[in-house]
Amino acid sequence: MASNRDDLSPSSGSTCTGGNGSSFRYPMCDCSVQASLKTTYTEGNFGRRFFACVNHKYGRSCNFFNWYDPPMCSYGRRVLRHLREKHERANMKATSSVATTEPNIASKHASLVLEVAEIRHDMESMKSKHQEELRCEMESMKSKHQQERHYYRKALVLSWAFFSVCIILGFLGGSPSNEKPALT
Repeated sequence: MASNRDDLSPSSGSTCTGGNGSSFRYPMCDCSVQASLKTTYTEGNFGRRFFACVNHKYGRSCNFFNWYDPPMCSYGRRVLRHLREKHERANMKATSSVATTEPNIASKHASLVLEVAEIRHDMESMKSKHQEELRCEMESMKSKHQQERHYYRKALVLSWAFFSVCIILGFLGGSPSNEKPALT
């Protein structure tokens, strides 16, 4: 196995142009397939690129491995360690912030649930009170309407009775002989 990109022979792969304009060769692995360029994120080689067999993800790897990037210098490792520590501190701060905020959110949620339940209870009591008021008003209006109907019915009967009496008296009182009936 080769240890860096200078060990790649021109006949062992295909050429590709990188993002910075430089060209490099993809080597052929022991499976006779073009190897893929990958990046490692391990502690000792973070961000370092390497070639590996493409069949590794299918479980049929020939275990081909070849570094593309040179090893990281000691200063780069220190900077990387510092950045990781800073990142971990930020993560711990965010986690502790979430941990202190979650109980507040839970208590706020509980108080809001109670408030919503109280408002619903108030609405139900107002609704039942309003329905009772409407029922009483309807019964009052119904009773008043029935009294008015009874009054108008009596008035109609009395007016018809009076009219009938007037007609009867008119027939009796308007005889052609102009005699007044004697009272016996």
